[in-house]
Amino acid sequence: MGAMTSPDQLFARATRRWPALSWAAPMAMLLPPFAFALAQPPRALAAMFLMLGFAVWAIAGGPRPGWLVLLSTWGYVTALLLPYYFSPLAYLIGVIAFVLAGEGPVKQRARR
Repeated sequence: MGAMTSPDQLFARATRRWPALSWAAPMAMLLPPFAFALAQPPRALAAMFLMLGFAVWAIAGGPRPGWLVLLSTWGYVTALLLPYYFSPLAYLIGVIAFVLAGEGPVKQRARR
C-alpha cells in the first residue's frame, strides 16, 4: 500500500511539472471573488476580504499552498452551487488564508 499524498505534495509535484502554476494558482484564486463582487454588490465586502486574504497568502509565500488551494476550490464550488452561502464561506476561507500566510514567518522565526 502506498503512502497517502497530501495536497501540499500534489501541489509541489504539479509546480515541478508546470512551473507557471506557482504564480498562476494564486492569480486564478483571485478571480472568483472578484466576479462575485461584481455580480452581487451586497457580497462585495466578503469578496474583498477573501481577495485580501489570498493576496497576503500569495505575497507571504504560504508554506502550505496545497491545503489552501483545496479549501478554496471546495469553497468556490459550494458558493457557486449555493450562492447565498458565499459570504460566510468567503470570511472563513479568508481567515484561513491569513492564518496560513502567517504560519510561514512564525515557523521561520521559531527555527532560529
